[in-house]
Amino acid sequence: DEADAADRLAETHQQLTAAVQALRADGQWARMLATAAKFPRYSASNVLLIMMQKPEATKVAGLRTWNSLGRHVIKGEKSIAILAPCSYPATDPDKTQPHTGKQSPESHQSAPSDTAAAAGEVKKPKEVRGFRVVRVFDVSQTEGAELPEPPAELRLAGAAPPGMWDAL
Repeated sequence: DEADAADRLAETHQQLTAAVQALRADGQWARMLATAAKFPRYSASNVLLIMMQKPEATKVAGLRTWNSLGRHVIKGEKSIAILAPCSYPATDPDKTQPHTGKQSPESHQSAPSDTAAAAGEVKKPKEVRGFRVVRVFDVSQTEGAELPEPPAELRLAGAAPPGMWDAL
């Protein structure tokens, strides 16, 4: 129901506002940076929301993602509310931002991938028109199969090709 979604969004926004105000408290900024280091792909807003709701979180994902990894959320665990963008096909082909007349970064149609180009597909530009609350769980709130190990860090060895540094 739309009223419930609006209430959840307002509640999450209040939590986010409180988290930003709390950053001024002793040690909170360092705590936020430590949380951000664990979630490098998350927005600052979502880092703050995770920090407020589950400070010890290390890996978060939605219920379906955990299930696809052979893990299940433990009964009775409380979810973590974060914000997800609502993306829609762009309505204005020029995609100019209001009040500035500048094109937004998302308005630039990205070049199709090699496979998409080969298939004749063209990637349509999208625009964010709002946010919705989504629920995630930390790995500590799940049980089941061990998580796969991330790929080992690859380091280059040997000398650079002749002329590479000059070309850079």
